[in-house]
Amino acid sequence: MKYVLIIILFSGFTCTKPFPRQSNSTKTNTSPIAIYRKVISDSSNTLENVEKILKLQYTLWGCACANWISFEDVRKYKDSGFSKHHIFIEPASPELYNPASDTTFDVFKEQITVTGKFYVKDDYPHPTFQMEEQIEKARVFQYTKIKRIKENATK
Repeated sequence: MKYVLIIILFSGFTCTKPFPRQSNSTKTNTSPIAIYRKVISDSSNTLENVEKILKLQYTLWGCACANWISFEDVRKYKDSGFSKHHIFIEPASPELYNPASDTTFDVFKEQITVTGKFYVKDDYPHPTFQMEEQIEKARVFQYTKIKRIKENATK
């Protein structure tokens, strides 16, 4: 019994790593968290001059892709190019309703109508942080008004 206790204690001390020593030199933070906190959306991207009203539905993808598409584009591109016509949306101010942060928004039974403008260049919504998965750029629509529509209200 005495030998078993000695073996357990010995293996416990030899299998642990010592704490890293602190040095006075400053190191750059290369942790995965620091790498993925980099903003990849272009802050210099400007809005177009034309204001539009879009009726959008959500497409549930298995990626962080653009996931909103207009009803017109669903009809036009359902057989070809469907994924290329999806857009990102972003609120013009934090006070506006944002479906992305609403856990009660039912992507299968609800749509939205948004008023706003597209950005000139394909990009990501502001702010988008770098992730492990590479995100494909798409058109971004910044809305100033949003209306949530239940499916049965459109029939």
